[in-house]
Amino acid sequence: MSEAPRFADERLARTGQPHLARSLADTALHITQTLNGQLPAEPAISIDVPTTLDPSRAPEGKAIMRIQVLEIPNRPKGDAARSIDVGDGSWTADLKQRFADRLIGIVGQHLPNVPGAILGMHVITPGDIAAFTPNAGPCDPYGGSHDLAQSYLFRPLPGQPSHRTTVPNVHMLGAATWPGHGINGGSGYIVAQELPGTHPHAEKMAGAA
Repeated sequence: MSEAPRFADERLARTGQPHLARSLADTALHITQTLNGQLPAEPAISIDVPTTLDPSRAPEGKAIMRIQVLEIPNRPKGDAARSIDVGDGSWTADLKQRFADRLIGIVGQHLPNVPGAILGMHVITPGDIAAFTPNAGPCDPYGGSHDLAQSYLFRPLPGQPSHRTTVPNVHMLGAATWPGHGINGGSGYIVAQELPGTHPHAEKMAGAA
C-alpha cells in the first residue's frame, strides 16, 4: 500500500488483528453459505497489518496489509450473492480477482483509503495453500482446528492428552497440541511450566544452571 491503512475507527489501528463482521448472525450465515459450497456474500474478514509492528517490511512510508477470510469453499458451486459466475468451481485468475474485489469493497467501508492506497495484490486461494504444503491440505493454513474433537484432552491423540507422548519426558509442541492452531507459542509456554516437575533430573539441572 502507498500508505498505512486508515481505519474509520482509530481504535482498530491499535488492534493486532481486527475482524470485520456485521454481527454473529451474519458470521454464522457466512459459514453456512460456505458449507453449502457458496462464495459468501458478506464474509467476515480479518485484517493484519504487519508493518504496524515492523515498518522495515515495506519501503519507508509504505505498508503491507493482509485481508483474510477463514471460511470459503475449496471448490465453489455458486455465489450466495449471485453476482459471480464460479464456472466449474476452479479458482481461476478471474474468479480470484472478482472475489478479492468483493472483499476489498467490504474492507473499504471501514478503511477510507482502500482501495485507493493499494499498489498491488497477490490472491491466495484454498488450492494454493494446500499445494504449498501437505500439512495445510485440504486448505488448513493453521495446521489444526478448534473443533471439540481437536481440543485439549483429544490433542494430539486421545491416548496422549495435552503435550505428553507415550515416550517418558518427550513432549509434543505446535499447532497439533493445546491451545491449538496457529503460531502462538502457547504450547511451548505450557510445556516449559511442566518440565521442572516432570523431568527426573530437574532439581540437579536447576542446581547446575
